[in-house]
Amino acid sequence: MESTNEKDFIKEEKSHLKLSNTFNETIGKLIRDRRKALNLSPVNIAKYLNINYQTYSKYETGKITIPIENLFLIAKLLDVSIDSWFDFYFESLSNIDWVDSLTNERLRQKREPANKSELIKNNYENYIVGKRKMLADEMDFLRSLHKQIEDKIIILQKESTILLNKLDKNKK
Repeated sequence: MESTNEKDFIKEEKSHLKLSNTFNETIGKLIRDRRKALNLSPVNIAKYLNINYQTYSKYETGKITIPIENLFLIAKLLDVSIDSWFDFYFESLSNIDWVDSLTNERLRQKREPANKSELIKNNYENYIVGKRKMLADEMDFLRSLHKQIEDKIIILQKESTILLNKLDKNKK
């Protein structure tokens, strides 16, 4: 659900934003303008995201794609819904003459905000599932490594016991 401030911001943004060549540039421009409107430092936002300033700068210029988890964090920090960014981008595309008729038709058919939210949610859930799988694999590896270390400790304990017994026999 968009707040009144957010709607006003997007409306104002539409009036002066030149159409960017890419989705990344459009989203980056919206983020940069919102950040400036809130008087936030790009350095502080980079720290908040736990990334370096150069990477964050590339987000705002559209040179790299913003990972979905960072997109969520930025939207939360800037008090903007991701849906509004997507809406703005797709609406701006519908004004381009060279977009083919199939794409124009798809863009004209407004999807319910819940559907876009659901799509974003599903993408985020898929990301989380992937991260969980990766963590499970790492845990399996660590358990295997732990078992190998335990086995090595047992072998070393047995060897040290044998050596101590030999030393005791030599002393006698």
